Amino acid sequence: MTNRDEMIDGLEQIFSRIARRFRKMHDDSLTFGQFSALATLYHDGSMPMGTLSEHLGVSMASATGMVDRLVHAGWVERGRSQADRRVVWVELTENGRERMAAKQVERHRQIQQLFSPLQEPDLENLIQILERVADGMETDDK
Repeated sequence: MTNRDEMIDGLEQIFSRIARRFRKMHDDSLTFGQFSALATLYHDGSMPMGTLSEHLGVSMASATGMVDRLVHAGWVERGRSQADRRVVWVELTENGRERMAAKQVERHRQIQQLFSPLQEPDLENLIQILERVADGMETDDK
């Protein structure tokens, strides 16, 4: 095994530890997928189900099941497009927006705590490195 392979193995272990921490940050009543859907709607506003499905990288059937549970829980509501009745739009309810606003404040506080061991220059370097990784992943997806 090369030194690079050992470093990649180390990164995998670190990412697993961070992922466990992120999972603990989420409300146990929401799955990661549901939280991602809510965050997308919170930041981007209402959208057609197909667009939400694409944003989440899941099938339309998976997105529909996820939204069904969020509708039942009072987080989101569905509506039909006036221009094309075949298109279903989904958006946060007023209660959902308020709950997500509170979750965003708490999530920001938790992420600040997670990265508190890093000084500003280290955090800037980490951001630059992770941006390069993300850019490489997006290039691979094309």
